[in-house]
Amino acid sequence: MVVRSRFPSLYKLEKYKQCKIGDRFWRQGSFFGWAWGWVKNPVSDDERAEWESHIRVINAASWKGGSDSWVWLGASNGRFSIRSVKGLMEKEKENANIYALNWCKWVPLKCNIHAWRAEMDRIPTNEALGKRNIPMANSMCSFCGTSVETANHIFTNCLVSMAIWEGISRWFKMSPFSASSVRDLLNIAKTSGLEAEKKDMTHKTIIISCWSIWNARNGKIFKGKEEKLKEIIGEIKSLGFLWYKHILKRKTLEWFKWCNQSFI
Repeated sequence: MVVRSRFPSLYKLEKYKQCKIGDRFWRQGSFFGWAWGWVKNPVSDDERAEWESHIRVINAASWKGGSDSWVWLGASNGRFSIRSVKGLMEKEKENANIYALNWCKWVPLKCNIHAWRAEMDRIPTNEALGKRNIPMANSMCSFCGTSVETANHIFTNCLVSMAIWEGISRWFKMSPFSASSVRDLLNIAKTSGLEAEKKDMTHKTIIISCWSIWNARNGKIFKGKEEKLKEIIGEIKSLGFLWYKHILKRKTLEWFKWCNQSFI
């Protein structure tokens, strides 16, 4: 029992602050008692209330001899083991709201990390910076200015990003993307019912698109650069073509086939 945190008024009265409860207990034969080392006796209402509570706690305790020992609460037998730790971790994992991002091998690591952090709302949006007590002149979306800039808003609900997703869905000859969160966005390919290769391509393009949208947002804030929707979508197509062709070494892939999605 830590007296300092549970009984702060009594702790202030103790002369030797590092003592333990056992240091104040004496026993001689069949006789025993308490030898308190107060600076003064407890007299205030708080001191007396803590004193009475302290005595009740002590009287409720029982001692059967022996010495103190550690008890591991993670196991029914009180014994620590690696197996019990793994059991606790697995149990915690089952209860946690964890999303496993499908990372893309032919997209640079920075894009995968960005999508992963965006899904967890761990990117420096205006709202996130405000929560960290960083002075912000405006917490509204840097693109549309109609809502507070959160990760979910800038990638799914912003008028600019919605127009970009419409352009990407037309490029892939799919129905318009519908998502209310970054997680929904990253799961579109998984629930699309497309063939494996096109499903993979759609997912990777969404990761690239999130990267390009974020870059366009930063360009507007820090450089005052206003990028048009066609320019952002064009960058998405160009980056995808560049990385897909050279990282996967698809040297025969041609630009017009990439733009028409006729190579899949």
